[in-house]
Amino acid sequence: MEAGGRVGFSGIVRDHLSDVLATICSNVHMVCSAELAEAMALRHGIFIAKDTGPFSLLIEYYQCGKLGEKSN
Repeated sequence: MEAGGRVGFSGIVRDHLSDVLATICSNVHMVCSAELAEAMALRHGIFIAKDTGPFSLLIEYYQCGKLGEKSN
C-alpha cells in the first residue's frame, strides 16, 4: 500500500439466535499490510462485541484477500 492509503473494514455481531446486535464499519487513513488491517478489524470487532453484553464469543473470520490464491 502506498502513502496516503485507506483501510476499510466491516463486521456483524450476532447473538446465539443469529439476531444482529451490532454492526461495524470503519474507513481510516493508514499505511499497512492487508494482514495487519484484518487483525485490526478483528480486534475492533472483539471490543464491540464486549461492549454489547456478557456472553460467549464465537469468531467467524473470512480472509477475502486469500480466496483467489493458488498454491503450486
